[in-house]
Amino acid sequence: QDHAGESYGAQWVFLRDSDVYLGLYPLTLTHTDRPARMIEVRKIGPFQAVTFNSYAGPARDFSAVELRQICGGFAFCIGSAREWGNFAAFRQSCREIVIEDSLYQCLRRIRCLWGRHGVDMLYDVQCDDMVWAKINGTFLEDVT
Repeated sequence: QDHAGESYGAQWVFLRDSDVYLGLYPLTLTHTDRPARMIEVRKIGPFQAVTFNSYAGPARDFSAVELRQICGGFAFCIGSAREWGNFAAFRQSCREIVIEDSLYQCLRRIRCLWGRHGVDMLYDVQCDDMVWAKINGTFLEDVT
C-alpha cells in the first residue's frame, strides 16, 4: 500500500515489498535555519520515494568544510516474513532499537543497540575517515 506524508522529527519509515521488510531511521539533522521536514514519503511514478533531509534553509553555496560537516544518513533493518512471521512483529522489533547520533567538534559517533547486539562507530567528519568501529563490542581491525 502506498502512503505519502512528512515528519518534522525522526521516526521509523517501514516499507514492505511482498515478503521483504525494510525499516529506515534517519540520523541527526545537522544544519537547519528553521524547522525542517526531516522525512518525506511520496510516490514518484511507479516508485515510493523516501527522502531524509540533512539541510533546511535558503539556497546558498557551501564551503568544502561546511559540506563535510553536513551529516546525514540512516540506520536500517531488513527482514522477511519467514524470519518475523508478520510485518507488525518486524516493525515492533525495530522500534526497540536504541539509536544514538552525536557530533562533538569534528567527531561523529553513531551507536545502534538492539538487545545484546550493536554497532558503534566514530567518524572524523573533517577528514572524511572512520576512526574506529565496533560490532557487538569487538573492534574491527580495518575500517577504512
